[in-house]
Amino acid sequence: MRSIASAIWLPAAPELPAVAESGVRDFDISTWYGVRAPAATPKDIVLMGHAALSRTLRAKATQDSFTRLDAETLESTPEEFTRFMRDDLAKWTKVIDASGIKLE
Repeated sequence: MRSIASAIWLPAAPELPAVAESGVRDFDISTWYGVRAPAATPKDIVLMGHAALSRTLRAKATQDSFTRLDAETLESTPEEFTRFMRDDLAKWTKVIDASGIKLE
């Protein structure tokens, strides 16, 4: 059975269920991209960059481009994105530790 490796169904592949719909719980392998700034960046600069990026992500041309790529935008606050990255790192650290994978 073929399925999408993300936790959610993708409109670009309506014939393929998400893994969760196939009966596998807590499985999500999604590709994501984000924009970061150095840790010492002043908060007002971070917020200004966030506002500009948010406007760009909401623009029709951007949305159309993402649709053509079978991708979607997901907007979050800088704090939400920081939590997301920490959670993602923790998830994959657990997977690597449980698998015994070692760098060579």
